Amino acid sequence: MKASTILCWKYLVSKIHPPLPLDKRESERLLYALKASFQHRLDRDYPRVTSEERTTVDNHIQSILVNPLFSMKPKRQITYRNHFHGHVESLSQLRHLMRQPMDLFKDEIAAGTATLGSAKTCLTAELQKALASPKESRRQSLRYSDAGSTVLNWLWSSSGPETGFFLLDQSFLKRLMPFLDAGSHEKFIWRWMQLLQKKISNEISKVNRLQIRTMQSCILHYFLKSEILYGAGLNSAIRIFLRGIVDLSTWSGLSLGDINAIFERAGRYLMLNMIENQPSIATELWASFCETISIWSSSPRLHSELSSLHRSGSIKNALAFLKNLEPAEIARLNRNQRMDMIRLSLKIVELLLSQELESKATWVMRFLQSNFANEIGYSALDTSSEKFRKRKEQLQIQWEESSLRLLDTLAVP
Repeated sequence: MKASTILCWKYLVSKIHPPLPLDKRESERLLYALKASFQHRLDRDYPRVTSEERTTVDNHIQSILVNPLFSMKPKRQITYRNHFHGHVESLSQLRHLMRQPMDLFKDEIAAGTATLGSAKTCLTAELQKALASPKESRRQSLRYSDAGSTVLNWLWSSSGPETGFFLLDQSFLKRLMPFLDAGSHEKFIWRWMQLLQKKISNEISKVNRLQIRTMQSCILHYFLKSEILYGAGLNSAIRIFLRGIVDLSTWSGLSLGDINAIFERAGRYLMLNMIENQPSIATELWASFCETISIWSSSPRLHSELSSLHRSGSIKNALAFLKNLEPAEIARLNRNQRMDMIRLSLKIVELLLSQELESKATWVMRFLQSNFANEIGYSALDTSSEKFRKRKEQLQIQWEESSLRLLDTLAVP
């Protein structure tokens, strides 16, 4: 009875006067117990991850936080279609958009209305702005335009890197490549090539496989072209090309024919640029490139003779190559190969005339007239000696003029 009375009394007192707060030591004990309980519950429901997984998750969250979709709010509800049809708030706004086209694209990203079309429009405008600057500062202008990184972030937020939806749009890639090159984003080129390689392994249709090979070829070609025009130049483009051949040769599922399909367009483009800029190409780099011709070219003998003739000036092997060609081989040449065959023949004629070997030059001219009449402007049925004589005189005059220019450069003042 006495005990129950005491308990009742304590209950009434606690209602009137709540217990005093815990002291510091008791509070720390309680906090530790709560944290330990929470951690135990968390570990049970969500097992711990490794440090590598935690880093991946942190990077993933960080990339989301810095994504342009969350980094800014749209300042105006305006689309490219409205913009180019004149629906703008003011003339000053239109002038601002013309000066800063990426602002409009960022607004569309934030509004969730950005498309490949709007990205192409902005990249085109930014490229024109960069090209308007002095030649020596164009690369810097492209790098600081922020266009490349903005579009890449948008592609990431749109699941672009996983799906590769943009890789089938050649005009988009052509516009994006100068910014990737200026921003030193070469790594994306090979990632996209690998993504397309994974896609091609799942394709049964030969048409789709051919289309994917074509896009791989375009990616490499556009990037190397940008490196020459806006980047570190021809020598750097050659080194990137050579590294690519070495790297892709280690990929599983790639045959020699596949490598040829991917690299031939870029290889031929580099070769023609090398021929036009011979003095600027180091001997070792030229030799390394020529060693790869048998890998990327579908007509390796033709391209080997063409590059060798322009580098060494030795006519013998190139002339023998022409004389040993069968009519069936010439008939199988595609358009680019026919143009390269004409380049080779005209260079041989130029060198023969410079050495006053007119009879051999005449044979090469007749070879061109018989097999490439449409391309060089001769009728296949018209073999009049008068037209041939005039053409030979033209080549002779061209060679003499080039010789005089060379003498002028060597003359001592």
